[in-house]
Amino acid sequence: MKIRSKVQKRVSAWLAAGLWLALMLPCAAPAAAELTPAEAQQLSRFAGVAGLRDVQDWARAKKEAEVQRSYQDARALFAGRGPDIARYYLTHTEVPPANDAYFFVLEAIADTDTALTLIRALWAPLKVESGAVLKTDDRTWIRQRDNFEIPVAIESVFVNDAVRSDPRTVAALVEAIARLREKPHGAGLRDAGTVVSLLARCAGPQTTAALQKLAADPEASIRSLAIEALGRTTAATAQAATTGQDSAFATFARALRADPQERTRLEAANALGKLGAEQGIALLREALATERHPEVVDAIVLALEQLKAPLTEPQHCREVVGRTWELRAARTAFACWHANASRESVLEAATRGPAQLRALALNSLIERTSSRRREPLVTFVPHAVPKPPPAPPGAQAITSVPMRPQRREDPPQAAFDSATRDRLLVSAVEVLSKPSAAVPGKSDEISNSTARLVRDAMWQISGPDMNVALAYADRIAAPRARYSQGRYGASYDLSYKNKAAYADYRRPRQAAAAGALALGFCILLVWRRTRRPGAILVLAALAWGVASLFATGVRELPPPPLQFLGATAIAFLSAGASVAWLAQYSQGRADTTAKTFGRAGAAVPLAMVLAFFACGFTRWNDIYPIGGEGWELIFDPIGSAVIAAVVAVGLAVVDGIFLRRLIKP
Repeated sequence: MKIRSKVQKRVSAWLAAGLWLALMLPCAAPAAAELTPAEAQQLSRFAGVAGLRDVQDWARAKKEAEVQRSYQDARALFAGRGPDIARYYLTHTEVPPANDAYFFVLEAIADTDTALTLIRALWAPLKVESGAVLKTDDRTWIRQRDNFEIPVAIESVFVNDAVRSDPRTVAALVEAIARLREKPHGAGLRDAGTVVSLLARCAGPQTTAALQKLAADPEASIRSLAIEALGRTTAATAQAATTGQDSAFATFARALRADPQERTRLEAANALGKLGAEQGIALLREALATERHPEVVDAIVLALEQLKAPLTEPQHCREVVGRTWELRAARTAFACWHANASRESVLEAATRGPAQLRALALNSLIERTSSRRREPLVTFVPHAVPKPPPAPPGAQAITSVPMRPQRREDPPQAAFDSATRDRLLVSAVEVLSKPSAAVPGKSDEISNSTARLVRDAMWQISGPDMNVALAYADRIAAPRARYSQGRYGASYDLSYKNKAAYADYRRPRQAAAAGALALGFCILLVWRRTRRPGAILVLAALAWGVASLFATGVRELPPPPLQFLGATAIAFLSAGASVAWLAQYSQGRADTTAKTFGRAGAAVPLAMVLAFFACGFTRWNDIYPIGGEGWELIFDPIGSAVIAAVVAVGLAVVDGIFLRRLIKP
């Protein structure tokens, strides 16, 4: 009995323990239900529906009210199915449904599990089950979701504040960065930078801690992105004013003082300006004393201005202008120096020193010497106001004051004596002879904004007189450049100041160049064997000169020596060379009318091929500047080939009818 009692007690204890565990442990989650094709097609209902992903904060309240109805429709169909939709999106790449339909539905039903599914796919992509089939030679595969599409889906989920502030989301992003960094040969480094940008959208102390850790990452691109993200999040959160500000400031200070990568220092300066801490002023000024990278100098100057602590010492400001890159930052320091500078000092700055200083000084001299007659916005003319009729009882009189229509003001006219004008134009030529670029390089580049300002100043300083402006513009070095640079860039801008005056200046000079070329070909007339080909080349050059008298636009009337590389010039010379070669080849043989037309037929394809490849080579290799890329590179060669065909027919007919009879070998 005792043994039986003990067994019963033990069995009862085990049953009780099992029942307790069954009650306390959570129930196993049901297996994920994959979207059926029919359910996936329902996503197409939301194609083209714009959500809140790209809406600015100031417009979000209004937009949120507009999308609530669409949100409700999406939630009614797919509530709780976020992870299933994310997996279907990752494993089925066919269209429909379109990407924007996925993005909107993911935004409407966003939850943390959905975000985790998408984040994990950044470094552990799921196997694609269906999609567009791609083929190359002997290889066939299904298109996968790339790491440009997945971040957009994650951003859609991040519209939900609860998802962005969930510690699990932050932890998943940090893990994704670490996993992508582990890929060999830096293959995942770019994607890791994308994840850092996604991390910047999150909130909470975990996000700040993760970004501060990444701000000390060995990889420069990761550090700069982390500093940029930390600056945005620190400035935007209320916590930054208390506990988070000191640690963020220390991170920014370390990066600005000691980071070897200029992008990181630039972002640190921007972050200090946004942070608004007074101790950042001394740090920024200390860094400005030693910083030499132009873009970082720009960031420091603008950050000091944002902190309402701009530079005040004039000579220091003048020196800082020479170290800036964009005129937006240089203007602040220039104004500090210019406020107390004499006209002689400004004139000296306009002709010597760095390009940014010259550009701003040239512009200030134009403003000082410009005379513009200003009229009041409203002019009251008493005698022109008719006397109103007697008002009915109880009515209030309304008096209409006539306003003179405002005239469109012309640009300021700068007045300089000839010596000063020439001195300033020479300085402008020296600045524009340097290559311009969007970012600083290793050579002596100037910023695009500096080049634009100097080109505008050149026009105003010249009178404005097109003859004077183009005479100096043609002295600019580096004609081999795009529209925005060098001699061609200056001519391109000037042609839009006064198109008629530009054409009047260029046409006779281009015709004279064609005449000089024809005169050079005349040397071939000395020898009997080359007289006929020489005469054809002379005719081709003269015909081009005549055609140039009707040309318009900078593309056909470019500055020298580019006038020989215009599409029309290449066409005429190619046609002349082709017909001349055929004429030389046929000399000494019996000639008939049939053979003349045969040579014309042969000259057409030969001239077209020669013109097409000559024109295409100059455009493709930037020898002749054009305004576009891609398919635009083919327009000029095709046009040149068509003109060459027409000219070749004309030259071949003239040769067959006249030259072969007049010039005997």
